[in-house]
Amino acid sequence: MAEVGLMLSDAVRILLARVAREGGLPAGARGGPAPRSARRSRTIARQLPTPTSWPRCAN
Repeated sequence: MAEVGLMLSDAVRILLARVAREGGLPAGARGGPAPRSARRSRTIARQLPTPTSWPRCAN
């Protein structure tokens, strides 16, 4: 950013202004599809029991 004369705060301000104007992240700022490992992790996490389904411990 220094090559174009911007500080980080300037870049963030510009990005936030575009987000407000466009109602979301500007085109090109969106991430692509999740890497395979991230998709696999989410699939595994959905298959695990939730804490509310765990048996209760007697104290």
